Amino acid sequence: MAPNAKKPTLRAALLEKLKNPDRRRLHELAKAARKRYGPMSKDETYAVLADEHDIPVHKFLVGDDLTRVRGIIAAGAATGRAATTNGRQRPGKAQAVVKEIVIDGARFVTDDPILPPQVADDAKRMAGVYPLTYVFENSVRELVVRVMQKKYGTDWWRQPMVPRSVLRNVEANKRNEASIPWHGSRGTHDIHYTTIDDLITIINANLNWPLFQPILGNQNAIQFLIQVIERSRHTIAHHNPLSPDDVTALKVNVRAWQKLLRERKHLI
Repeated sequence: MAPNAKKPTLRAALLEKLKNPDRRRLHELAKAARKRYGPMSKDETYAVLADEHDIPVHKFLVGDDLTRVRGIIAAGAATGRAATTNGRQRPGKAQAVVKEIVIDGARFVTDDPILPPQVADDAKRMAGVYPLTYVFENSVRELVVRVMQKKYGTDWWRQPMVPRSVLRNVEANKRNEASIPWHGSRGTHDIHYTTIDDLITIINANLNWPLFQPILGNQNAIQFLIQVIERSRHTIAHHNPLSPDDVTALKVNVRAWQKLLRERKHLI
């Protein structure tokens, strides 16, 4: 390729593959593609047509553009709208295993070639459970911030109020995050770098427990409740499914935590 030559576009590759059809013919092909796959932009239509004619679209598209086009193609295959030849699906396309997950109306389509169907089913089920653990852990974090700040002021994040082991863990988490600068940070306060174990350590510290005891009651009981919920969170965080019984138990335990906070809110 000459130094100043332009990189071939996907549209140009498609036209070459189709042996340079006239504008009317290209319009008809685009219209038929939209009928099969649904509304698309002009560029997305060219990409879908290119894929139907075995042009490797990944050589022309990257990032979100490529992901979006692959999703359109996968969704078309999932609904039986993919391109056909003489009434039959194109060779090689019928074997594609497409899985679709719909959560609260939002569609996620994956064409992972080796993903067992059960994993897609578990993902759909766990997506409804994950908010419970997300909200719970951040509720514990918020409780710690409010109680500690109420007693010690905004400068509470230091020894002896925060045990040395927690400060070490947080600094280690921050260093690890800093080593990957292209990834977003967790938050603006060091509390956002704590684990649930760190939060329990802060709550149970000899200096702090008298502050939390009027709110949380029995120290062993509340620690057990938090750890049971955290066990489920750990399972989900490592992309493993919970059993139906564990999901039920998680919902009951999170409700118990929230009920406790509602009843003691005036103390927080």
